Amino acid sequence: MKTFTRSQFQAIADALGDTTYGLTGSEIGHLLATVKIVGTDPQMTKRHRLYNAFANRV
Repeated sequence: MKTFTRSQFQAIADALGDTTYGLTGSEIGHLLATVKIVGTDPQMTKRHRLYNAFANRV
């Protein structure tokens, strides 16, 4: 099984969490729940929240 590198996780989190073009906080929560990834602190910035969720999943 191929896994992503840290820099790839960071790039994905940065794109999805972009404040202008990325997902909303609610959309992030829904996305993580849909793919059964435990979300981290919703008070974090979106990109950090996503990165931590991805990193904790691996």
